[in-house]
Amino acid sequence: MHVTVGNNMKNDDLIKIIQSTAISIAASFPGLASVATGWTEYKNHIQTQNIKNIIETFYYKLNEIEHKVNHQYLESDNLKALTIKTCLYGKEEMSEKKREMLSFFLANSCTTDNYNDVTKNAILETIIKLSEFDVFLMNLIAESSKDSQNSILAGTKKYEPNNSSWTALDELDIIEKVKTNSDKEVITTLEYLNAVGVLETLSSRNINHNITSEISRYLKDEKFEDIQRRIRELSNPDDYIKNFRELKKLNEEEEKFIKETKYDENYQYQKTYMITALGLAVLNYIKE
Repeated sequence: MHVTVGNNMKNDDLIKIIQSTAISIAASFPGLASVATGWTEYKNHIQTQNIKNIIETFYYKLNEIEHKVNHQYLESDNLKALTIKTCLYGKEEMSEKKREMLSFFLANSCTTDNYNDVTKNAILETIIKLSEFDVFLMNLIAESSKDSQNSILAGTKKYEPNNSSWTALDELDIIEKVKTNSDKEVITTLEYLNAVGVLETLSSRNINHNITSEISRYLKDEKFEDIQRRIRELSNPDDYIKNFRELKKLNEEEEKFIKETKYDENYQYQKTYMITALGLAVLNYIKE
């Protein structure tokens, strides 16, 4: 039996083909007969319930945030189209939490901040690729980022990457924070999220000195960060001569610290991850 399934085939047609094929083949494999049952119920009941669940939760959430909503957008064809698209994805979603995310996405898309956002479709396409565990890891990494960093990525602060302080989490730090899943599951998920575009890594496989706890504490010290920030600010080629003396002094302070700090010559071959602008946008759209 040869079946050609086109990209534009409707889900109902696809279900009919799966059901009829499974029933015909099940006769030859009695032990697998259960695979052929329940397709009609799935199509007629479960999909309908999933859609109802998404719409109901959408309206409950919309009622909660009514003071933030753009009411003209509620009457627009754009919202109707977005709702249909979201439900087409959601009708196949068996996770209640994931359907809730889709509902929150719809509700948050109606706010005065988001109703005219041209990235909505990209965000929706991204949400459907994520599991509950994916979102858990994204939140964990986003919460470890500095407020100023997240403000830049969220667009509430001017995008000046060279004049900003960025933080990232090492693989081992993330694994340590996740107690419910294996190392393999965490690492695999991080790589997947990087591929999806909601996380980024500073390098494919960052090779770092295993720095002692003393330097680690110093690197996190606000004074040291301030020195590095001042060096960046004064390193403008146009003002180099004018700032030469101060730059020299700051560089000497930085070098003095590095010389006085002991290193463990073992190397760490691990990746470091941070949330991306897309990842942060997804989290903002599905937040409760």
